[in-house]
Amino acid sequence: MGEWMGCFIRRTCGLPCPGCGGTRAFYYLFQGNLIKSFQLNPTVLYGVLAYLHFMVFYFYRSHVSGTIQEKEIRIEVYMYAAIVILLVQWAVKIIYSNFALE
Repeated sequence: MGEWMGCFIRRTCGLPCPGCGGTRAFYYLFQGNLIKSFQLNPTVLYGVLAYLHFMVFYFYRSHVSGTIQEKEIRIEVYMYAAIVILLVQWAVKIIYSNFALE
């Protein structure tokens, strides 16, 4: 039990999983080290920025302009962008890990 188990997908397949580095990325983000957070997992930084953007946008629309309508804020755009960022960072980690093995 004292031994660190690590990522199950990395242990099983030998490849990094899309979420590898996510916990450490949150840690560095909240410590104020944005560069290290982005290097570990850019999806974390995107998620926080997308959340802040969504909340400011929603607050403005509902409290300042008063024009919130159904389907006005397209959450799908945030999700598709997150999926693209996740897949790109995963591909970069896989390519980098293959070069590191050579």
